[in-house]
Amino acid sequence: MKLIIVDVSAAHKVFARPPRKQWKDLQESLTRGKPFDVVAVHGGGLTREYQGKGIWQICIELNRTGRMRLFKDSLVDDETQVVRKLGICKSNDAHVIALARVSHCRLLCSEDGNLKQDFKNQRLINPRGKIYGGNSHNHLLR
Repeated sequence: MKLIIVDVSAAHKVFARPPRKQWKDLQESLTRGKPFDVVAVHGGGLTREYQGKGIWQICIELNRTGRMRLFKDSLVDDETQVVRKLGICKSNDAHVIALARVSHCRLLCSEDGNLKQDFKNQRLINPRGKIYGGNSHNHLLR
């Protein structure tokens, strides 16, 4: 099973109904477990962002079916403070970096350029993360 963080910048496209062509394989993997065994992770600030963006009902369903996993908010929030104190994030998404560190997830789906740079920064995430950008990156889901 592969873990992935779906940043809020891409979530509305990944979870769109009907699925957008570029994100169809990831969406089907998250909702049906096929063609890849993928589980999305969330917690802390990312969970709160999901709740405010109109995709929370989809997240509830994915949590219920085991296709999304919640990491304890307090763990992610504590790690977010550690990441912020490092002072090296280019993005305003220290909570996503913290979630990656807590969950040991090294795969990100995002459309935020600064977050993508942070996710590949070995000083923030070691081993550094990889970026899923749509069906052309399906090899990362295997």
